[in-house]
Amino acid sequence: MATLSNSDRQLLKATYVPVAFDQPSDKLSQAHLKAALVRGLQLQRGEVAAVRSRVASTGSATISDSVLLTLKQFEPQPVAALMPKASVLADIPVQHLQAFAQATLDHRTDQLHNIDQPSPQPSPSGAPGGAPGASPSTPVTGRPEMARISIQPAPPGLNRIAATTSSPLPSQVPTTTGPSPANQRAVALSMVTFAKGALDTFTKAITVSPIGMLHLERIEMQPVGIERGELVSTIPLAPGETTSVTQKEWSVTSQDFSSIVTDFLENYSEKGVTEKSELAESTESQTKHSEQLGLSASLSGSYGFVTFATSANANVADSTDETRKQSRNQAKEVTSKASSRSRKEHKVTIQTSSTAGKEETSTRTLTNPSTTNTMRIDYFSMMRKWRVRLLQYGLRLTYDLAIPEPGATLRELHAELASINQQLNGAFVFSLDPSSITDQNYLSLAATWAVAIESPPWPTWAHQFNQMLQSSKDASVAQTLEFDVKEGYAISALTVGGWGSPSEDNLQFHARLAVPPAGINLDSPPQNDPRIAKAEYIAEFSNNGMTDVPVYAFNGQTGHVSIPFMHDYMSSGTLYASVQGVRTEDAYRSWQQRAWQTIHDAARDAYYTQLQALTQRRDTLKTQLENVDTLTLRREEQEEIMKGVLRWLLGPDFDFMPSDVASLFTGPVGQSFTGNELGLNADGWTTMFIYQEMVKFIQQAIEWENLLYFAYPYFWDTPTAWDFARTLMHPDPTRQAFLRAGSARVVLTIRSGYEEAFTSFVERGELGQVLPPDHPYLTIGQEIRAYDQTNYPGIPPANPDQQARPLLTPLQKKAWQDIQGIMSLLESYKKKNGRYPTTKEGLAALSGLGALPDADPWGNPYHYLSPGNYNDYDLSSLGADGAPGGDGENADITSWADSSLIAEWYEYTPTHGLDIAITSSPADLA
Repeated sequence: MATLSNSDRQLLKATYVPVAFDQPSDKLSQAHLKAALVRGLQLQRGEVAAVRSRVASTGSATISDSVLLTLKQFEPQPVAALMPKASVLADIPVQHLQAFAQATLDHRTDQLHNIDQPSPQPSPSGAPGGAPGASPSTPVTGRPEMARISIQPAPPGLNRIAATTSSPLPSQVPTTTGPSPANQRAVALSMVTFAKGALDTFTKAITVSPIGMLHLERIEMQPVGIERGELVSTIPLAPGETTSVTQKEWSVTSQDFSSIVTDFLENYSEKGVTEKSELAESTESQTKHSEQLGLSASLSGSYGFVTFATSANANVADSTDETRKQSRNQAKEVTSKASSRSRKEHKVTIQTSSTAGKEETSTRTLTNPSTTNTMRIDYFSMMRKWRVRLLQYGLRLTYDLAIPEPGATLRELHAELASINQQLNGAFVFSLDPSSITDQNYLSLAATWAVAIESPPWPTWAHQFNQMLQSSKDASVAQTLEFDVKEGYAISALTVGGWGSPSEDNLQFHARLAVPPAGINLDSPPQNDPRIAKAEYIAEFSNNGMTDVPVYAFNGQTGHVSIPFMHDYMSSGTLYASVQGVRTEDAYRSWQQRAWQTIHDAARDAYYTQLQALTQRRDTLKTQLENVDTLTLRREEQEEIMKGVLRWLLGPDFDFMPSDVASLFTGPVGQSFTGNELGLNADGWTTMFIYQEMVKFIQQAIEWENLLYFAYPYFWDTPTAWDFARTLMHPDPTRQAFLRAGSARVVLTIRSGYEEAFTSFVERGELGQVLPPDHPYLTIGQEIRAYDQTNYPGIPPANPDQQARPLLTPLQKKAWQDIQGIMSLLESYKKKNGRYPTTKEGLAALSGLGALPDADPWGNPYHYLSPGNYNDYDLSSLGADGAPGGDGENADITSWADSSLIAEWYEYTPTHGLDIAITSSPADLA
C-alpha cells in the first residue's frame, strides 16, 4: 500500500500503570515516612528509656536495643544541629518502629490514667492496684498489644537508658511550683494525641505504593489514498431534460466545553498550518474535548493524552498486555470520534432546478442527450483514507503522589486583587464617635490621622474684675459692677471685695451689695420671701478695706454679668469681683465636634487617596496576571508543581535552601557571587559544591519536561478557601483550572538510567545512599530499565515508520518473545565469553545456555548479524514471506526497532473533491 510518509501526523500519548503490592514489604526503606513517625511522636527527654523499661516489664513489643539507641537521638537535643537525619532510620524495620510507637502510646496512656486516677497503696496480696491476681504484664487498658517478645541484654551504650525505669514527662515532674493538675492532664492528653495520630498516619501511609510505570506511546497517522465515499446526491434526468446544478460546500469547526488555546510559536511554526477538518487536527481537538469531560491530565510535557490502566503487579511483562489493551481501546475511541467529528464539520449540498424553454445561467447545466432513455448523475464524496498506528517507544519508572494547593503561590496575587476589588467596592466608613475624643487622647488621635487638632478648652478659668467707686460723702451712691464671663465657661465661684477711703474721720462707712437670687426682681420682691434676706450682703468698710464676701447667686451663669451695689461716706475706693469658671458641656461638645470634623475630613481624604493608590495597584496586578504569554504560564505552573512535589516527596526535613548553605549567601539579594573574590573558605566551598550536586541530581533525575499532573477540584482544599478558589478567574483556561485546584495528583517520570539513584535518594532520605540489592523498588527500576533498553534501543532511525516492529498478530508476538529469549541467551554468552558470537558462529553458539528456538513462527530462520548495523548485534525475523520489508504478516520483527506497533486501524476524513458516476448500479452505491 502506497503511503505518503512525508505527510505524517503524530500525536504523543502515554499509558500509566500504578504498581500494586499485595502487602507492605519489610525491605522498603521509606526513611521519610519513618522520620515523620518518630518526629510526630514528639519524644521527650528520657522517654525512650521509660518506654524500654515498660516493654521489658510487659514483653509487649519487638524493639531491638540498637533501634532504641537510634531513637534516643530524636529526643530533645541542646543544639538543633545535633538532630539526626532521616537516613538513620532507613534500615530500621517497619515493625520495630510500629512497636515502639505503640509502646510509647501505651506508656503515655498509663501516665494519663495515673493522673486521672492516682494509684492506691499496694494491697497485702502484693498485687498492683489491689487487684488480686493481677499480673505486672497485664495492660492497664484493654488495648490490643503487638507482637510479644523479650528484650535482649542492653549493650554498653544503652546502660544510661536502662538506668531510668520510669521517666514522667517534664511537665509531670512534681515540684513545689510545678503546673497544676489540670495543666498536667492537658499536657498528658496532648502527648497521647500526638502518639496516636503519628502511629495511625504511619500505618496507613506505608501501605501506599508510589511506584508505577509509564509507557510512552505515539499515534502515527498517514494518508494512504483517496477512496470513493458516501453518496452525496443523485440527479435524475428524463429523456432530453436539462437541469441546472448549484454546488455549495462549507466547513464548520466546533469547540466544546473550552476554547482550545494553541500557542503559535509552539505548534504552528513547527508543524505547519493544517486544516481543521483533517484527522490529526480533529483528533487533537477531540482529545482536549475528552479531557474536559473528565478530570484529565494537564501536561507540561509533550504527551497529548494519557491512558490510566488498572494497577498491576511489579512484573513488567505481565502488565504490558493489559496496558496495550487499554491504550488501544482509548486511542481507537478518540480517533473514531475525531473522524466522525471531521465528517460532521464538512458538509456538501447540491441544489437542482429544472428549466424548460429558456436559458439559465448557473454553475453547471446537465442535459440528457437521449430522447428515449433516462439518465442519473450520482455525486460521491471523495474520502481521504488514513492509516492510524499506535506505537510504544519507551518505558519509564514513575513516582505517583498527591499534593495540596498546587497553585497556592500563584494565588497570592489573585488574593491581593480580590482584596483590592473588595475595598474599591466598599464605601467610606468613619466609626469614630465624637464623644470618644477627650483631653487625654486627642494628641494620639492627631498623630494617628496625621492631622492638627486644636487644643481643648481648659477645664477652669479665673479672672478678677475691678470697679472704681464714685464719691459718696454726701449721699448714698448706686453703682453696677459689670463684666463678661469668658465664652465657653460658667461661673463656679464668685467672691466680691474692696477697699475705700472715708470722707470724714471717725465716721461709720458701709456698703450694701444687692444680689438677686435667680428669678427674683428686687424692684418688686415677693412678700415674705426668705431669699430676699439672703440677697443682701452688708459689709462694714474700714480703712483697711472690706473682707471678701462669697456670692452664690451667680453660680452657673455665663456671658454678661451685672452686680448692683450701693455705698456712702466714701471719698474713693475700688470694688472687685474674683471670678472662677468651669468649662461648659456645650463648649466641650463643640470642641469635640470640631476635632471630630477635622479627623473625619483627614480620614476621608486619606480614604480617597488610598482608593487612587488601590486603583493603580489593581490595574498593575491585572496587567501582571493577564498579559503573560502561554509558554510563561505553563512554565510557572510547572515550577510550582516541581516545588510542591519535592516538598511532599522528600518530607518535612527537606530544605530547598538549607541553613548552612543560606549562610553562604552574604551579598545583596541575587548578587552574592558577582565579585572578583568568591568569599568562601574551603568548608563553605565544599558545602556549596555538595548542595549544587543535589540540585543538579534532582533536576536531571526527573524528566521535568514530561511532568504529568491532574488538577483536582477546589473542594479538596480547606473549606475556608472554597468561595475564593471556585470564583478565581483567568483568561487562560488552563491557568484558571490550576488556580482553582484544591489538590493535584502528580506522576513523576524518572529519566532512564537514574532509576537506582533516584529510588535510593527517596527511600534513604539522603543523596549518595545505596539500596540493598533485593529492595523491591530497586528491582522494579532495574527491570524497567532493562525492558526499555531491550525493547526500545533509542537509535534514531532514518525512517521511523519502517523501524517499528509490529506486534499485532499472535505469530508476531510469538516471534518477539523468541527474539527476547535469544537476546537473553546472548547476554549470558557475553558474560561467559566477554563477547557476542560472531556472524559466522551464529546462534548455534548459544546451544547449552538455554532453550533456543529452531525457527520463527513461520518456519524461517532468525537472522543474526554481529557486529550489527544498528547495535553490537542485529537479530530479526523477516516475517511470513522470509524477505526484508513487507506489511502485515510479512513485516520484519527486529531487535533494533525504536518502537513496537501495538495497534493499527484506518480512519476516513472528507476532502474537497467529488466523484461523479453516470447511472451507477445500486450495488455500487454507498
